[in-house]
Amino acid sequence: MTGKKALRSAIGVMGLVVALSALMLTVVWAQDSDTMDTVGSDGGTLSFDDGNVTVSVPQGAAPGDITISYMAIAKDEAPAPAPEDTRFGSRIFSLSADPDDDLKQLAEITVSYTMDDIDAAGGRADNVGLYIYDPAFNAWNRNDAAVRDVVNNTLSSNQTDLSVTMAIIAAPPGGIPPREWSSDDGSVMIMFPAGSAYYDIEVEHTAADAPADAPEGTAFGSSIFTLGPDQDLDEAAHVTVSYTADDVAAAGDDPAMVNLYMYDADSEMWAMAEAERNMEDMTLTTSVMNLAGTMAIINTLPEMPTTGGVAPGTGLLAGIAVLGALLALGGGYLYIRGRQAGAA
Repeated sequence: MTGKKALRSAIGVMGLVVALSALMLTVVWAQDSDTMDTVGSDGGTLSFDDGNVTVSVPQGAAPGDITISYMAIAKDEAPAPAPEDTRFGSRIFSLSADPDDDLKQLAEITVSYTMDDIDAAGGRADNVGLYIYDPAFNAWNRNDAAVRDVVNNTLSSNQTDLSVTMAIIAAPPGGIPPREWSSDDGSVMIMFPAGSAYYDIEVEHTAADAPADAPEGTAFGSSIFTLGPDQDLDEAAHVTVSYTADDVAAAGDDPAMVNLYMYDADSEMWAMAEAERNMEDMTLTTSVMNLAGTMAIINTLPEMPTTGGVAPGTGLLAGIAVLGALLALGGGYLYIRGRQAGAA
């Protein structure tokens, strides 16, 4: 009896394991259904990214089953910058086919674009293009042969190679305009000149604790902050930082003694930035090729007067006053005696 119970228990456990395994496989398949699919010799249409990217393979184009994988790519992870005077749009992605053999017939890859893409292109849909990445030259090339559907806002490329990296890229008339960014409190502003950004940078700005003491003879002023991300720019961005009346007062009422410093992580020291000063707006502006780093307003403290290395205290000043009074009285007494002697 005990043996039968043990057998039934073991069978029950095995059944549970099988059921859980099937459930896990179902979940995994559900998670991967939008990033991987298979097409055979009968052809068919595969859909990715909620239908925003489709691959249509005609019947007889594939000699057998082909598994196609889809991977979305973030703007800051694109394999190359967008071409000059353009910007990445709503979609960057790669397709990979296994086996990676050219098809016998052309397949159609259709990619949708958005109204935001059209707005970024100056309101003109024809300035929104489908680009293909060329790894040999590390560059994006516009597919001028792509068929545009202006009703559904899609671009379609016909090709036999299904292993490809593509992007929707907008080309505004006149190029990328300058862009301004400002912190929530308005104390930090960044100007990106036309064509300066590798992509549409999401600026990171946070108040920070000082990573090192202020240089000797100085004190931290109204702001210490970090910027990001750690991304090189094609052209320098201009960072403008405001200082306050309290900073000027702390620097002995001399605005020239209020400066912008940048922290050097290698030396673990603060270095004064080359900055343009606007006395009227009370700002300091410096240029950077990478936003990542920590900056601070640092005030040079005024020098205190000294007497032989000891500042004059109240007692010393009182003693000097008493001595002066005694000398004055003594001088007056001698003057009167001298006059009396002369009269005699």
